[in-house]
Amino acid sequence: NKDAPFFMIYSTQLPHGPASIAPKDHVFADRTEWTPRERVYASMIDKMDQSLGQLVEKLEELGISVKTIIIFTGDNGHEPSYYINPMTESDQQNLFWDGHPVVEDIFNGSLDRRGIKRYNFEGGLRVPTIVKWPGKVAAGSSSDLQAATYDLLVTCADLMGNDAAPQTDGISFKNELLGQPQQKHDFLYWQNTTGSSRDALLKDNWKLVQEKDIEQSDFTDKKRIYKWALYDIEKDPAETSDLARQYPEKLQQLIQLIPNKQKQCSDRQ
Repeated sequence: NKDAPFFMIYSTQLPHGPASIAPKDHVFADRTEWTPRERVYASMIDKMDQSLGQLVEKLEELGISVKTIIIFTGDNGHEPSYYINPMTESDQQNLFWDGHPVVEDIFNGSLDRRGIKRYNFEGGLRVPTIVKWPGKVAAGSSSDLQAATYDLLVTCADLMGNDAAPQTDGISFKNELLGQPQQKHDFLYWQNTTGSSRDALLKDNWKLVQEKDIEQSDFTDKKRIYKWALYDIEKDPAETSDLARQYPEKLQQLIQLIPNKQKQCSDRQ
């Protein structure tokens, strides 16, 4: 369809669990300093990279690369359990209870941020987003705009001049790509039912998280009690210093923004 406008979405399973790779694509099979599963996982990343590279090369071969926009992103944060077992040793020591992976992770996929996939900490929410748009987006440029995956639908509709996109909470970030004044979210909000965090809300540099209260929860019988925690992710991107007691008014202000939710934490089994 190179002679007409087109839209394509490529949803690869790479990388994902269980960690596996075809022998012909196992390019790191000889890396003996890594465990067998680490070699497989690294080969999965390489396979994804090669696949995306083939798409880019095809656009260049067809002579349409300069007028095609490519958006690459992920749907959740890092997941090291594909190539390690983070729970085995740490369960015994009660070290994984607060959502901090404590085992060695040679790929550092969460960039030292707290939490992983299924957690509403930054390690589970923050994902890479790369945009290639020749003549529009400068190579090597970056943005600190706070956006969410649900912004992609309205952004693509905006890029295509489609006014019939369904109404969502998404905001097009086309202007951000073009270096023009950009509308921003008042706040971003997530819900979660697994892991050591539940609701989370991000407004500017303030991050509200409903996280396990590790002092009140009982690890042995899995009794989970949650509390509201407050972090300044600009100064504390790893979410290590809870500021809820220091800024009680800010805490309540953010809690009141949570839509259609009970404002108090409750015990959940």
